[in-house]
Amino acid sequence: MTTIIKSRGDLQLDPTGRLVVHQVEVADPDQSENSNVVATTRWVRTAVTELIGGAPGVLDTLGEISTAIGNDPNFINNITTLANNAVVRAGDTMTGPLVLSRDPQLALEATTKQWVEFKLDEQTTDVIEEGTNNLYFLTSRARDSISVTDNDIQPTFLSYDNISGQVRYNPRTDRLIEVSTARFFTEARAQASLSYNTGVANYNPSTGLITIPRNTTDISEGVNRYFTEIRARESISVQGPLLYNNQSGLIDVPASGVVAGVYAYANVTVDAYGRVTHIEDGTGSGPISTNSNGGNTSISLITEGNGSVEIQGDTSIGGGNLNVAGNIHATGNITADGNIQLGNAATDTVTFAAEITSDIVPLSTDTYNIGSVTNRWLTTYSKTTVNNQQVLISDADPTVNTSNYVLTCTTTDAIPTELTIVGTNKIHIPSGASASFEVKFVGANSLQRYGSIVKGLLINNGGVLTLVGATVNEVLASTGGTLNAEVTVTGDVLTITATGVASNTIKWTAFASVTTVTF
Repeated sequence: MTTIIKSRGDLQLDPTGRLVVHQVEVADPDQSENSNVVATTRWVRTAVTELIGGAPGVLDTLGEISTAIGNDPNFINNITTLANNAVVRAGDTMTGPLVLSRDPQLALEATTKQWVEFKLDEQTTDVIEEGTNNLYFLTSRARDSISVTDNDIQPTFLSYDNISGQVRYNPRTDRLIEVSTARFFTEARAQASLSYNTGVANYNPSTGLITIPRNTTDISEGVNRYFTEIRARESISVQGPLLYNNQSGLIDVPASGVVAGVYAYANVTVDAYGRVTHIEDGTGSGPISTNSNGGNTSISLITEGNGSVEIQGDTSIGGGNLNVAGNIHATGNITADGNIQLGNAATDTVTFAAEITSDIVPLSTDTYNIGSVTNRWLTTYSKTTVNNQQVLISDADPTVNTSNYVLTCTTTDAIPTELTIVGTNKIHIPSGASASFEVKFVGANSLQRYGSIVKGLLINNGGVLTLVGATVNEVLASTGGTLNAEVTVTGDVLTITATGVASNTIKWTAFASVTTVTF
């Protein structure tokens, strides 16, 4: 073969005498050539194109083909084996079990053993026709097949109703045999079996009569002795200057030795026991008289005209009452060590012209009110807020009002806990009222923080609250994943709960504003 070399550059010889050619142009070799003949780029590209044979871009290299078959060197053998083991659609013989993916759904689908067994189990007596010999059970057939007998003894003990299937046993004691352990009742046996041995009542076993004495004359005296005047008088004693006669039962006061009469210098009248019955002050301003009744002595200070009584120094009223029918005027201080009651009727009034210089504290918490539904204060002025209580803002119309509440609780786990007003008090919505509410929550400890606002509308029908629509829950901020606060209803109660974090103590407070209209 002759090769014509066309060079685009210079021809050179290397030191070994080999020809070095740059950018050589040669003719395409024959397709059957299999030697060291130089191949052109065109000839090589044509050979590669024929090798690819129009394969798609993702399978036009040996690497892509290897990847597509999973780099399996036994791919051809495996495919051949699968083809040989495939079931022929035209019909074939199975040498092992054929497992289907599900039970048949269409009429011509192959069935599974599971489906066939299930269908066989469905063959109950409801779908199997009754034969001649083995009849199905019917309540009426069973009841008709039953009868009772009492050995032809009349009247019979047994009776049977084949409609209801009920067997009744109606024995009579005159046909039963008495045994020693279960004897029949007779009055004589019952009366003889009773006994009564209290020492007070009497019992007759022949008649069965129990007789109880009707008065203490027939009852003997025991540890609890009967009353007698002598015993009563002997049980009494006196102390002090009193005199007592246990024979007559008379208690007397000894004479004081003062002769009853009028004493000129002091104008004092006393009785035989030294009790002052009249005092005349000698100035004509009025008498001081006393009256003794049943051991109590009252002193009347009687003035003439517009006169007055002046008490100077310390005056003690020991154990009694000071009753004043008129007015009391004090220019100094008044101190009372006991209880004070101002007025005894709703028409009585109290006027404060002075200023109060102390706290006003109720005797019991959550018990007393300031004002009422019908008598309200016009205006109140306060520097500090009201803590842990309800603040009621009411219109002149008692069916319209707004109430504000402060609620608190402490959580130590992730379980919802109810917030309440001062201990266990809760927010109740009156029956027949529509109410809007807004609850502002804050929960915190040294690590967690939570804040939210919950709003909603309620209606109370017959004591049962119902939410109108859904509540609006706006979480302002939260640093704990499980922290949460919500508002629900239970009966007529607006239930406010908070959920904390396990093994963490979190303090919660909520400010609830509730506006109600009762219809």
